[in-house]
Amino acid sequence: RKHYTYYLTFNNEVCSNIQENLNSVKHLHIVSQGIQNNVLNYFPNVNQLSIKDKSKNRNKPIIAILQRIVPLKQLTTLFIEYADLSVEDLIKLLYCAPNVHTLHLFALPSSFTDLELIKENEISKCVSNMNKIENLSIRTWITFYEIPFILHFLPKLKYLKTQILTHETQKIIRL
Repeated sequence: RKHYTYYLTFNNEVCSNIQENLNSVKHLHIVSQGIQNNVLNYFPNVNQLSIKDKSKNRNKPIIAILQRIVPLKQLTTLFIEYADLSVEDLIKLLYCAPNVHTLHLFALPSSFTDLELIKENEISKCVSNMNKIENLSIRTWITFYEIPFILHFLPKLKYLKTQILTHETQKIIRL
């Protein structure tokens, strides 16, 4: 089986849709109301990861938990749908997953527009220099002011798919 959905529930029980050999899984979907620290399974051959987390009270270190579930260094495609993804979490995740070439986001973190803060962060500089992201898809609207961050943070970007306000199209074309 190449796809596997892992459900992490409110009462900290781990439920999966089927029990089978986890070595064959290539695309892991994690659906959660808060990624828990009690995950028991490890998926050694996953290269695509989808994370859907609707929790607004995330206080656990997501990177440490994900490293217990999948080998982040071999990920090539990452789908992130968070209620409140922070810039720090995204930067740390991309730092631990340097081979991601396709990134799908539900939305950009709200603090992405603070380009100077991002430029000063050492991990952010490293991620910007080493990441291999060529394809970026953002499901929500972005503004002209978020484009410089995207271009700075993802210098190898070749394809951007998003929704842009009509009146900002001319500004972006001039960029």
